[in-house]
Amino acid sequence: MRLRIARDGRAEDVLVKLAERPNRDRAQAQTPAPLPGDRNRRDADPSFGLTVRDLDRATIGRLGSLRVTKGVLITRVEPLSAAFDGGITRGAILLEINRQTVDSVADYRRIARAAHPGDVLTLYLYSAEVDQRQIKTVRVEDR
Repeated sequence: MRLRIARDGRAEDVLVKLAERPNRDRAQAQTPAPLPGDRNRRDADPSFGLTVRDLDRATIGRLGSLRVTKGVLITRVEPLSAAFDGGITRGAILLEINRQTVDSVADYRRIARAAHPGDVLTLYLYSAEVDQRQIKTVRVEDR
């Protein structure tokens, strides 16, 4: 389907594909296993559905990325969470939330805890898989 949108004051045509949202059980069954080294879930934030861990040299080397040396690695995206809906994927590196640098899990927790239900957060990510920086948004859900 072709959709016409207005962006930055000009009209633009985009192709969109409509699909049925998977039900919760099917999405959970399709969730991949956690990345190696993801030993616990204490860094999960149920308000928008991410589990993260600190970057280390081994992880950076495994991802084959020399472009990013700071941030936190997203090790899990909860099915049907705000992060899932926002298109955030496991293996991406979270660099910033609302222009606040995320250099550690502690930074991530501090920023996530300060968010209120209904807030829209802008996440600045690096995807080593496609060697690209991305901006995604998530709406904070009730905790």
